[in-house]
Amino acid sequence: MTPAILPFVHAQGSWGEIGRQIGQMCAPAIERHLAAWTRHVVEQTGCPVGAVEATAAEFAAPIRDHAPFLWEELDGMARGSGVPVSRLLVLQARAEVMRANKPAAPPLPECTTFGVTGRRTAGGVTFIGQNVDLVPFVEEFGVVIRQYPQDAPAALLYTTAGLLGHNGLNEAGVGVCANFVDDPEGWGHGLPRYLLSRLALRETSAEAAGSAALAPPRAASRNLLIADDRGVIVDVEALRVRAATLGAAAEQLGLTLDRHVLAAINGDQIHGDAKSPLQTGDTVSFISADAGG
Repeated sequence: MTPAILPFVHAQGSWGEIGRQIGQMCAPAIERHLAAWTRHVVEQTGCPVGAVEATAAEFAAPIRDHAPFLWEELDGMARGSGVPVSRLLVLQARAEVMRANKPAAPPLPECTTFGVTGRRTAGGVTFIGQNVDLVPFVEEFGVVIRQYPQDAPAALLYTTAGLLGHNGLNEAGVGVCANFVDDPEGWGHGLPRYLLSRLALRETSAEAAGSAALAPPRAASRNLLIADDRGVIVDVEALRVRAATLGAAAEQLGLTLDRHVLAAINGDQIHGDAKSPLQTGDTVSFISADAGG
């Protein structure tokens, strides 16, 4: 393997078997990735090494509760790689662990996503994509994984060794890209942001994928660009904000609620009324959809 070629892993079976196979194939890279990220958090925050794993432990329950198939995969990865789940959790919640150990600071520029379809492309085909613009040392841990699970569409994923998901596409024609959101209020308890993409890739349409990603409580704000082979593109700005009404939350982001921008409350309620009240603990996501017309 040369540095210009990403490792490719094929895995199939139950989620536990998929995790075990990936763990076996990527074990050395997982160990290096974990060591590098732990060192990065310690250097950036000044926290002790033990605080990194201790912080990550808080995200075990949300994964078990809201994405049990991913917990099964993570357990399999631990068995295959020999790396305990307690340590693998550091990689699932990389950004959350960093932010929990460091006061909020202006973020560095990160990934950029794009989507185009309909009359804007030759033949009306749909394209989405992104650059993965993270701290440079993460690049060496990149891996492409092809999964054939028993109870969900087959999927092709780009991620980093030991992290269950970042972006990808599935055999139903759904693709997901993910992007950082600079939301000072956007950090808390819930499912780590990277794993939202995996929820989306279980679905067979862009709309269903967006709803699936919005369903659980989120540990961090996230932008998801989701498209399908019908030419539907859904941009999900999944934020954690403080506001009394939907209109106030939208205003904080410079958005206007209309037929192109809707809001989801706690993942399963869609409202267009700016006066709809919010309660403490509610999560709000703004969704913009385009069918390529």
